[in-house]
Amino acid sequence: MERLQREQFRAFYADAYAPVLRFVQRRVPASQAEDIVADAFLIAWRRFDDAPPQADDRRAWLFGVARNCLLNVNRGQEPRSSASPRPPIACDYSVPDARSAGTSTPLR
Repeated sequence: MERLQREQFRAFYADAYAPVLRFVQRRVPASQAEDIVADAFLIAWRRFDDAPPQADDRRAWLFGVARNCLLNVNRGQEPRSSASPRPPIACDYSVPDARSAGTSTPLR
């Protein structure tokens, strides 16, 4: 990143950090909020060339990035149906006893 872009990002960070933090704090526990905002700004830093040139549009773009970070965190906390243990299958492991028709003897 060239020097001018670094200065623009610093100003962007100083202007947007507090509002984005408040936005995230209303949606997750305070202990997670700063990490999520840090992730959002890391993405913004890496993709700053893709950000809209207008300040208001750029700020809205950052809120969208923060929202996506929130969704990623929430997605990681949802229980997964494929990862949950399956209930045991009720099976009858007994075999018919040839000596007494109609009764079963359990396997040993």
